[in-house]
Amino acid sequence: MTNSGRRLSSVASALFCCALLTAACTRTDTTTVARGEYYAAGHPDYDEFFVSLYRFQVQTAEVIEREQEARRELAQALGAKTDQPKQLSPLLQQRADELERQGVKVVVKPGQPPSVEISGEPSEEQQKFLTALRSSIAKLGSVAASTRSNEGVDRLRARVGELERRTDSTFQAEGSAKQNEVRDNLTDAQKLLVLIGDSRKQLAQSSGQLLHDLEQAFAPPPPPPPPPVAAEEPKPKKRPRARSARPPKPASAPAPPPAPAPKPAAPKPAPKADFEP
Repeated sequence: MTNSGRRLSSVASALFCCALLTAACTRTDTTTVARGEYYAAGHPDYDEFFVSLYRFQVQTAEVIEREQEARRELAQALGAKTDQPKQLSPLLQQRADELERQGVKVVVKPGQPPSVEISGEPSEEQQKFLTALRSSIAKLGSVAASTRSNEGVDRLRARVGELERRTDSTFQAEGSAKQNEVRDNLTDAQKLLVLIGDSRKQLAQSSGQLLHDLEQAFAPPPPPPPPPVAAEEPKPKKRPRARSARPPKPASAPAPPPAPAPKPAAPKPAPKADFEP
């Protein structure tokens, strides 16, 4: 890896120095990691760690620059004096209202990535603003997506303690000078990882907030309210038919009790004979 490829951009170097101890930024014996460069320890486990650390440094520097470019493009397109989100938000709403009055409707739809829909016939001057708007939204969406998770940074932070405990035994043959060098670079790596993690959280928050402001300023029109339901007139109640007065039915006489069953006739005595034998 060449020196030009191993050195971070000025943005990343400044970022690290601002958060690291002030003395570490001014002393002459800073570590390779503190200077924003890749440190090769000479052992596979340690080199794997420092390579991953350097990649996160580069990615963080790129994300910072991308977010700054997005805000700068948006500020220039709006004619703003500053690119701070708090100052940009009211100008976005004003521009959205202005475009709509001129017959151009712009809608920013959330998503991954966010999208821009345009209806109407924008003028050449309006096209310049819309081009900057699309570019800014694409960059902000990329920043929000790449900083959504800090899992990789947290995993590296957890490894620092393990590597520090093994430093003396791993580099015993190289002597105390090498052991101290590796240990110092691990110490600065831990500080740098804290800074990277905090910076990524701030970038996720700032880019997400600005995207939210864009989506609110260029929101789709609300759906029309449903037509009112006509109230049904109450149906007239039917009057009950008048019943003709009928004489009451005579009460039926109670049924007579059932007749008792006839008793069987007693047998008649036999007739007496007229002669005696």
